[in-house]
Amino acid sequence: MADRWLEEATDLKERFNRDFWMEDLDFCALALDGEGNQVDSISSNPGHCLHLGIFTPEKANSVAERLQAPDMFNGWGIRTLSSLSPAYNPMGYHVGSVWPHDNSLTAMGLRSIGYVDQALEVAQGLFDMTMQQPYQRPPELFCGYERLGEGSPVQYPVACTPQAWATGTIFQLLHMMVNLVPDAPSNYLRIIDPALPESINRLSLQNLRVGQTLLDLEFERSNGTTACRVVKKRGNLRVVIEA
Repeated sequence: MADRWLEEATDLKERFNRDFWMEDLDFCALALDGEGNQVDSISSNPGHCLHLGIFTPEKANSVAERLQAPDMFNGWGIRTLSSLSPAYNPMGYHVGSVWPHDNSLTAMGLRSIGYVDQALEVAQGLFDMTMQQPYQRPPELFCGYERLGEGSPVQYPVACTPQAWATGTIFQLLHMMVNLVPDAPSNYLRIIDPALPESINRLSLQNLRVGQTLLDLEFERSNGTTACRVVKKRGNLRVVIEA
């Protein structure tokens, strides 16, 4: 079964890169229409693919860089649709607004292909946006207007707030930053190249459970690098910190 699934996955990757990739735009199409033609909108959706390994490395790099362009990244987050698109509307639900959970998936993908600084930039924008919300709760979405100086993000009039998947964004961004890779059955935890954004100099995780072990971790940022130490451990978990 494993051999068959590997063969099917390899075939899917080949067909995906062939059918969805827009050579003239060096980006992934939003969709294929009923006749198999590419829908050539530049959207945030391909960012979800970055951590799946379905792109070839060259195409993954192209998507990562394109999502950071000014027509996509507005300073608070990545828009759902390029501001250069004829259909762009910064107040449109899916055609120019910014969704926190959408951005967190892209941030995880950026980190997974080595674009750590870019992932932290997305995280920082979302943290800054969240700090300006009532009770510091991230909304379902907000408008795609450009971030200007000391201005505030423009609220989407009927966004759900609080919302579970928006709240989950914060935890996914924390996961992206500390980069924990647990293996509970093997009683093993890897912490791979943790990285905090400029606004966070110290981060503590307490009572983190991996298998039967509870541990406290502390991350500290200094001179552009982030160090990690195990403050307390209750159990025999093996912890390896990889820089």
